[in-house]
Amino acid sequence: GDRMETEQNEDAVEAKDAVDEPTDAVGDDDSEQEDLQSDDARVTGDTELTAVIRFAGKQFKVRSGSFFDACVPEDGDQRVVEDVLLASGDGTLLGSPTIDGAKVALELQREFRSPKTINFKRRRRKHSSKRTMGHRQNLSRFVVTSIDVPGLGRSEYVPAKDQRQLDSAEMGEG
Repeated sequence: GDRMETEQNEDAVEAKDAVDEPTDAVGDDDSEQEDLQSDDARVTGDTELTAVIRFAGKQFKVRSGSFFDACVPEDGDQRVVEDVLLASGDGTLLGSPTIDGAKVALELQREFRSPKTINFKRRRRKHSSKRTMGHRQNLSRFVVTSIDVPGLGRSEYVPAKDQRQLDSAEMGEG
């Protein structure tokens, strides 16, 4: 009895150690994250800023160059979010409820549909009926192009293709 319980406890500890840490639901597609932040792309500005914004009824933790998926109606490619709840860089600012003058610029990257979720209902006994329905949510992927927080500075994301254009313009000037 005691030996068996000890083995089960050891197995449980090993299984617990083997579990990976949970990943964020936002931006769980690693290949696209790498595409967005390639070697050529870079974040410019005073400091590397991180912010928590309220967008489309949810809260997202973002930094320049990161992306997230949200369920929002089509309203244009460029958006500015002024509901910045928290920002951190060299220091930390906490809004009550938002930080005055703080802005996060977003750019619509693409629109897509989520993976299908299956809803299956079955009634027991006499009325044994079954019903299966599927659902796919319309989503939009947004890339954070800049974070501007008074008191902490500005952080901007320059994609690789735009960076090449900027470098060639600077070389032409100098």
